[in-house]
Amino acid sequence: AVFGRYTRFIEQTLQSQPTDIETVIFEKEYNVRALHEWDEKKAVEYEYGNRIIAPAQDFNILIANGMTTPIILQVSNAALPNKRSHCSVIEWTAPTDTLYVPSWMFFDFLLDDETPKLTLRAYERPLLKGSYLQIEPFFSKSVESEAFKDAQKLLELSLKKYQCLTTGDLLRIQHEDTVHMFEVKDVLSAQSLAGVTPFDVVSLVNVDVAVDFLPPKDAPPQATNAPPAAISTAAPADDADGDDGDVDDNEKVAEKQFVGVGQRLNDDATDTKQKSMQAFAEIESAEIVCDTTLKTTKIQMILIGNKRETINVNMSTTVQQIYAHAKFVSGYEKAFQLLAGFPPKVLTEPDATVEECQLSGARITQKTLE
Repeated sequence: AVFGRYTRFIEQTLQSQPTDIETVIFEKEYNVRALHEWDEKKAVEYEYGNRIIAPAQDFNILIANGMTTPIILQVSNAALPNKRSHCSVIEWTAPTDTLYVPSWMFFDFLLDDETPKLTLRAYERPLLKGSYLQIEPFFSKSVESEAFKDAQKLLELSLKKYQCLTTGDLLRIQHEDTVHMFEVKDVLSAQSLAGVTPFDVVSLVNVDVAVDFLPPKDAPPQATNAPPAAISTAAPADDADGDDGDVDDNEKVAEKQFVGVGQRLNDDATDTKQKSMQAFAEIESAEIVCDTTLKTTKIQMILIGNKRETINVNMSTTVQQIYAHAKFVSGYEKAFQLLAGFPPKVLTEPDATVEECQLSGARITQKTLE
């Protein structure tokens, strides 16, 4: 039945007739919160993927409108009309009108820091199973790294966190402490007719897919393509109960996030907690005063209680001053940590500056230690 509707779409497209399967059967705008606010431990597993937490009542609406599981939804930001991606749902347990999403969605969709919102849509159209992906690394050092000595195994593990991919997506692959970034340049399905896939998204649920690596974006022009790798994502889907992006914008996002891996942060949870408690215990609350005669930047703060604030700081402002400001604005007098970067990591050096920690334009989260 699905393939029949797909065939009709091709016929109508070739004959320049209006299509009958672009009907939107669900559309809703949501308030957005980070996955770690849903469940900090589970969020680690899903941070590098495109799966979200959504409200239960919307699952019932989608099923009533004819959707079947696993449900794949288009995701967009009204303020960024040419950027589209797709996602699936881990659990339908979020509060009404709220989504919990991976951190990268805040970056890629340039969400407003005060009131971040995303729109989900479901269409009356088939979702084809993927058979071919063409991806482009952002940096040569990714494909030259130790992680990619067994690219097939790495991709098989990483792509299981994605139940769909869209042309223009930024694909994140984590290996140890490094996040490697790729742009999805093309997707094709074995169900395509005459090599034509009418939609820019394919399902990765229980499929065998060939992955073709283009030369990295920073490679010299004479670089040649690597041969396609055959990847299997065949695994049971666990969702049962539950137009291309701008390349230039993607490059900016990727560059910023890749550089962020090198921030002066500490990865060991126990050690960072002890260091934070010792280094910041005696800091008194104080409001940041920005000297406009010096170089300035903006940072976004997510405070305890989910209060959000955007402030101007100097590039010479220290982590200690930001900590004092967070204590001043939030009124929280007990011990807490400051987290920044993607993925979020603890700021442990009170004397380090905004410039040294590469915090210009960063999102900094205040988190309790209890």
